[in-house]
Amino acid sequence: RGEVAVEDLRAGDEVVTASGAHRRVRWLGHRRILCTGMPAARRHIAQPVRISAHAIAPNVPTRDVAVSPGHAIAMTLRDGTDVFVPASTLLNGISITQDDRVEVRYWHVELDSHDVLVASGLGSESFMDVGNRHEFAIGAEGLDPQRTPGLIHRHALPFHDEGPVIHELRERLLARAQDMGWRPTQDANLHMMADGQRIAPVM
Repeated sequence: RGEVAVEDLRAGDEVVTASGAHRRVRWLGHRRILCTGMPAARRHIAQPVRISAHAIAPNVPTRDVAVSPGHAIAMTLRDGTDVFVPASTLLNGISITQDDRVEVRYWHVELDSHDVLVASGLGSESFMDVGNRHEFAIGAEGLDPQRTPGLIHRHALPFHDEGPVIHELRERLLARAQDMGWRPTQDANLHMMADGQRIAPVM
């Protein structure tokens, strides 16, 4: 029935995966995390990664999408291979950033097997159960799948979190950001503009 907010999905609903297959939702879960209750040095494991509209390609995604740092995003390499990579590996501080949130709620959508779901034109992974479904979140940090060798073979796409694949994707996303009008500079020139007035930082 078209795009549906994840919080409005229900078990038994039919979704269309990235391959065009029609599959039924088996289970949905969610978890609220109070980020300010975490030590500052560890908040990066909870703060959402924001993938800006058009950051990957034109209309991919069609609008800003926020996911947990370890959530796997589907990306296509230069040779046409589709892979999964954690959202945090794509951070560039420009078009893909990490939000500073007081709290966040993450949702999980499970199918009968791991697959690529589509959120605002962006491919990302479905839920993978690693034995702690009762927490409505997964992984040692309570957010994302544990990428153990025993689980990686169950992934819908090859999984990468380091190496040449990540290097290629980061280079491409930086070039994409520059195509969208961003320009790197060595001059920080840090200041604020308020009502047309320039406010310099106080050192």
